[in-house]
Amino acid sequence: MANVAQGTLISWGATSIPEIASFTGPSLAHEALDVTDLDSVGKDYLPAGVYDMGEIGLELNYDPDNAVHDQLVDDCIAGTPRQVIFTWLNGTAATTTWTFSAFATGFSPGGSTGDKLTASLTLKGTGSVSIA
Repeated sequence: MANVAQGTLISWGATSIPEIASFTGPSLAHEALDVTDLDSVGKDYLPAGVYDMGEIGLELNYDPDNAVHDQLVDDCIAGTPRQVIFTWLNGTAATTTWTFSAFATGFSPGGSTGDKLTASLTLKGTGSVSIA
């Protein structure tokens, strides 16, 4: 059964990030290590030793007066890593969480005439992810 994204919580440090309109990632990936040799009948690969969490993208309904949004901007400028917690709904009251460290690599506000103020936030996961 498919789950809906509505209700997914994403925390920065100990605080939920407010006004998230959408998100992408983290995108867990291994580099493919080519181990093909002269005895191989086809290409042989192994996952390289560590995985990469890739980037996490968040689209926000930006509120420059919101303390959490201000903290994200400050942390992006300073390169401060924080704990990130994704809390996924499982279609019931039960949840699954992904916990890892990340730092902000980009914060870009935007908007247009007659539309809401938005911001794109890019995070880079670092270290390992704990799934519970």
